[in-house]
Amino acid sequence: MKITIISGKRNSAKTTTLKRIVENKSEKFLGYFCESDKDKDVFYLRNVLNNDLITIMRTNLSNTKESIGKYNIIDNSFLLAEETLLSQIHELKGDNFSIVIDEIGRLELNGSGYNTLIKKLLKFNYDLIFCIRDEFVEDIIDKYDLSNIEIINV
Repeated sequence: MKITIISGKRNSAKTTTLKRIVENKSEKFLGYFCESDKDKDVFYLRNVLNNDLITIMRTNLSNTKESIGKYNIIDNSFLLAEETLLSQIHELKGDNFSIVIDEIGRLELNGSGYNTLIKKLLKFNYDLIFCIRDEFVEDIIDKYDLSNIEIINV
């Protein structure tokens, strides 16, 4: 398993770089891109395989269990993403593919977001590509005991 980390500051084109990697390679990818509406009031996970969207957080939302900054995390949204991705991995078992996860950071360091999914992915033998803001890279590497890493700074 090889782990590639695309790292940079906020709005430094990490997701754009990840999308270019996915579009320019002939291999298959599974996973999620993180996207927002134009006003950055709502954030989504876009499934790489089928383009389905999962709304994960938004401003001006009440009755949620968790928030980060001005955003309220939609309950069970990351669990839905995890279940969907693990199902896709199971369906394509035996195929050659890499897994991409866009925007790993504070939520995961606090034990939520993609945390349980990342732990499960590290038990597989698929190549992984993670986008991580530069301020979180070392902490993420330590938290998940990552090795065999290539870092792409953007």
